[in-house]
Amino acid sequence: MSRARVYAERTDVPVDRSKSEIERMLHAAGAERFATLMTKESAAVAFAIGGRNYRFVVPLPQFSKAVPGRSYTTVDQRTRQRWRALSLVIKAKLEAGRSGITSLETELLPYAVLPGGRTVADEALPALKRAYESGRDVPLLPGV
Repeated sequence: MSRARVYAERTDVPVDRSKSEIERMLHAAGAERFATLMTKESAAVAFAIGGRNYRFVVPLPQFSKAVPGRSYTTVDQRTRQRWRALSLVIKAKLEAGRSGITSLETELLPYAVLPGGRTVADEALPALKRAYESGRDVPLLPGV
């Protein structure tokens, strides 16, 4: 069984360049504020557009002596890959909103930050899981 390819798995684009591209895209889309944060565990991009705050958080690969082949070089490569993928996701969401496929608000809804600091997805996903686990029919196409 072959392993599925991961977007930009062999990229040599530095993390800083991906961050800069994300910042340029968000600025062009009207972002009023922009910030990035990177810890050992995750990377975050936060921004404000149209008076709303949004936050993307991406888990980063971890170095582990227990996992063969997980060298610092491999972790660095996978970190670059995650930032390239994040750039692609944000670009696609901005383009979907700009081209009228959906609205920007719809595209960014899961990442909207609520007053308590959690995102819409943080709040909605547990409720969605409960709805599906309830055993009640969830129609694919309502009214059909």
